[in-house]
Amino acid sequence: MAGRKKRTPYLANYLDWCATQERAAMATSMPLIGCGTTVVAGTLTFLASNAAFGTVNALLLAGLTGAVATWIVTALAKAASRKEPVSDKTRRGWESARGMKSLADTRKLHKWMDLPNLEVLDAAAFHWSRIHGSLNQAPWTDQHLPEHWVRVRGQALAAANEAMADLTILASQVVGPPSRDKEQELVEIVEDLFDLDIKDALQGLKSMTSGDWREYTHKSPQSKFVFSQARPIAERLQSLADEIERASVEVREDMTPLDSYGSNKSLDAVLSELRAIRQAEDELEQRLGQ
Repeated sequence: MAGRKKRTPYLANYLDWCATQERAAMATSMPLIGCGTTVVAGTLTFLASNAAFGTVNALLLAGLTGAVATWIVTALAKAASRKEPVSDKTRRGWESARGMKSLADTRKLHKWMDLPNLEVLDAAAFHWSRIHGSLNQAPWTDQHLPEHWVRVRGQALAAANEAMADLTILASQVVGPPSRDKEQELVEIVEDLFDLDIKDALQGLKSMTSGDWREYTHKSPQSKFVFSQARPIAERLQSLADEIERASVEVREDMTPLDSYGSNKSLDAVLSELRAIRQAEDELEQRLGQ
């Protein structure tokens, strides 16, 4: 079982990344919400338990509470405007990834998804990781990255993330309980032994030990359709990863212009001086020849 779990290491990393992204999106406004709730609730509790506090003071405190609440709402609105909204597709992808992660964490994913779709999903996750690995390090992260490369970086990351969201949503259609349950078959074998039905018990054990483990995976009528849709996406992810790695060489060249090195200017100055001397000598020879 451990070996089969290792079949999809890149998918496991991607599912972990989705969980982190989802938690970050949910936690963005929680500190301010918690602060506002605490302030308002505390104020109401104080006023309710202190009838002698006075009408004027109560109004002042209520006004202060309203101002704090307004500030919180304004701050939340500003934070939301600065942060890119999460698309419906991204949320659906997170939801699908969450279900797969739960199965992967309990070592059940290889049983609840047929092998071809599981492997194409892991292959896509590998190329997605290549894209992220390249674009999240130098030279792509340099603050002086030329604007056209900044656009390429943003578009590539967005496209890779959208592709993986599509793939997880697609793959969720072929996730389900295995067609055969090995644990249940073991229970039946044990029951046969207790019933002294030795022949059936031995036959069951032989079938389990000699059979292919894939017989105990989920069989979905949608498997071929999903695979036919998923494979081209995975192949395009591979092409994008290849192009990004090739483009990294060009980016490095753009980030190290020729005149950024002091020696280049010195060499150019000497070469220019030599050319001027040679030209002067040529002109002198031409005059003498006349």
